[in-house]
Formats: sequence, structure tokens, C-alpha cells
Amino acid sequence: MRSRAHLTFETALRSAIVDSGLTLHAVQGRLARRGVQVAVGTLSSWQTGLNRPERAESLRAVAALEELFTLAPGALTALLGPRRPRGRLSAGGLEHLRFDAVPGGPAVAKIIGEICPEIPNDVKVLQTEEEVVLAPGRVLYEIRTRFLAQAGADGVDRCFAVNLADRAHDLDTVQVKAVLNCRPGRVRRDYSRWLVGTELLLDRVYNTGETFLIEYSAVIDQPIDEDEYFRAFARSVGLYVLRVQFASSELPVRCYQFRTAHADEPRAEQEIHLTNAHFALMAAQNPRRGVAGIRWEWE
Repeated sequence: MRSRAHLTFETALRSAIVDSGLTLHAVQGRLARRGVQVAVGTLSSWQTGLNRPERAESLRAVAALEELFTLAPGALTALLGPRRPRGRLSAGGLEHLRFDAVPGGPAVAKIIGEICPEIPNDVKVLQTEEEVVLAPGRVLYEIRTRFLAQAGADGVDRCFAVNLADRAHDLDTVQVKAVLNCRPGRVRRDYSRWLVGTELLLDRVYNTGETFLIEYSAVIDQPIDEDEYFRAFARSVGLYVLRVQFASSELPVRCYQFRTAHADEPRAEQEIHLTNAHFALMAAQNPRRGVAGIRWEWE
């Protein structure tokens, strides 16, 4: 057990939520029945340390959480330290989080080591296609991903998927579903970096030079906070194609494709136009280490 001298508000809250077996949506519902209204995104930001409760209604919610989790009165509120800056991460902070999500980065390496430590690093990605589906209400409903890859050694029987979630999302409800030639294995969630890692077990064992195609879907079904989607790369991956599908009832006024190789480097952006089917499309040939994606602006 963590000593109280090293216990923080966010770790204590996260521990209480995990011990309760409740999702953030369930916690929100039980608080609402007590007459306390707190958004799921707010609960998520509290348990990850992005924000802390400071206003009177927020402190009332913390007291209700102590009661909900049958903690001693003041068990959580006593851990609230000095007032901290509120609000969104700075642009630089968000860029560094993106690069933490690059395959080979420390956060991704940690989560991969937990879901499939025995995975060989000898799979060459030839092509990646992604479709991001936005539902009415600016809800990120689903991310569909298809990989075409080639085994660089004998005995390749698995790979992995790591999704960087929106900071307001309840990670416990994010689910990765197999669509083609694979099935999900172990799953791990990093609540401090908003990462969901899933082991993908292939339909069979592949040997050197054999190609395989897999498809999976990450079902989010939660409002999106960031007006963009990107994929992070550690090395060249052949062709990358990204399509963002917008709801016909809620279209952006502008869209841009962007690339950047370093967290502190300005983005290279280019405006793109929606198709008649209401989606934005970009393609990158042999993108190297960095991020590539699509950003949009609402009216």
C-alpha cells in the first residue's frame, strides 16, 4: 500500500475508483442521484492530475465521492494542495504528449511491455488506412484502422494497437474490437498519458516475407475535445491514408492536413476541402518519425 506521505489526491481518487469497480460514467450517475452534477471529463481530469477541484461545487463533489466510496470524511479533500493553474494544457505540453505516443517513446514502450513483452520488433508496415467517424454532437464515435504488413522473421503471431485518447474521455469505456484476421488479447490503460494499449492476436503464425492484413476498430462514442486527429510514427511506414468522416448535420468550416517531426517544431499545414460525401482525406507517402493528421475548425 502506498504510504500516506507520498499519496496525492489524483492517486487516491484513482485508487478509490478502481477499488469500487465502477466506470467514470457509473460514478457520475451515482453522484447525480445524490444531487451532485460532475462531468465525466472533469472526473477524468481529477484522477489523472490534469485539474484539481477548487470551486465550492467541486469541493462538494469531492465530499460526495468520499461518501460514495465509504472513505473517511476528508480522506480526499485533505490531499488537495495549493491552488494550481486550471485550463487546457499548453500547446507545447500537448505536442510532447503526442510524441510520448510515438511507437518507441517511453509511454508506449511501457504499455507494450505490459500487453505483449514477447512481441518481436520485425514487422514492416507497408500501408496504414484509418477512418475516423464523428457522430452528431461532435462525438468521436469510432476509429477504424487497417494495416498491411510483412513479417521480417519467422513466428510472427501478434502485434499491438495503442490509442491516445482525448483528455476528457473515460478510458474505461474505450473498447478495441477485431474486424479482420485478428482478435484482441491483453488490454492496458495508462490514465496519466490517456493511452489504451491492446494486444492483437493474428489469425495464424506468419513467417519471413509473408504479408498479412488486419483490421480493428476502437469504439470511443464520447464527445471529442480536440478538433483534430493524428497518428504518430517512429519510422517510415510506407503509405498512410487518413479519412475523417463528419456528420452531415455538423460540418466544419475548414480542414487542414498537418505534419511535424519534432515536438518543438512548428507544424506544416495545408488546407484541404471536404468531399461531397462529407469527409476530409489526406495521404502521406513514407512518413518518418513524427505525427501526421487532420485538423478542422467548427463555425
